[in-house]
Formats: sequence, C-alpha cells, structure tokens
Amino acid sequence: MKLTSASTIWWSVFDITSKETRLSELEKESLSTSFWDDPNVAQAIMQEISRIRETITLWKGIEKEATDLRDLIDLSIIENDESLDESISKDIIELERKLKQLEFQLALSLI
Repeated sequence: MKLTSASTIWWSVFDITSKETRLSELEKESLSTSFWDDPNVAQAIMQEISRIRETITLWKGIEKEATDLRDLIDLSIIENDESLDESISKDIIELERKLKQLEFQLALSLI
C-alpha cells in the first residue's frame, strides 16, 4: 500500500533513532554539574535539545497518523465497509498536505 512505503521512506530519511540517541546524549550532558560553566555552550545545547525533541515529536506524529490511517483502510477492506471511504479520503488528503508542507520546509532547511 502506498502509505506504508511512503512512511518507510520518510522514516528512513530522517533517521529518528539517531535523533533519539543524540537527544539522550545531550540530556545526559545537560545533567552534568559543570554544564552551566559556559552559559553560551549550555544554551546552544539546550536549543539543540529543543529542536531535536520537536523533530522527533513531529515525525512520530506523522508516522502514527499514517499507521492509524492504514489500519482504518485495512479494517474498512476486511469489513467491506464503504461508509468510511469519505472520511478516509479526507484523512489521506490532509496527511498528504502535511507531508507536502513538511517537504517544502525541509527543502528550505527549516526543520
């Protein structure tokens, strides 16, 4: 199904696992007793932590939406329930809109 392969592509491009690892490293560093000895470095690290958290949350949210939508499509097919078609179509269009917007932002290096 298209959503599955698209989700896999997006997920691998952004390598969330590496971002989570980096976030963990930075959070551990921020707990050091000497962390604030250099306020400029500490502030830069805190900003990076914030950016990474936002990115992880954003892409995990997109992945969850795609997975939920795929599950709903599968259920609709299994149950032969066409009553969900309109809702599913709207959800697909909305997810595509979000992905296009994020793709544009990535092209501009805003994320």
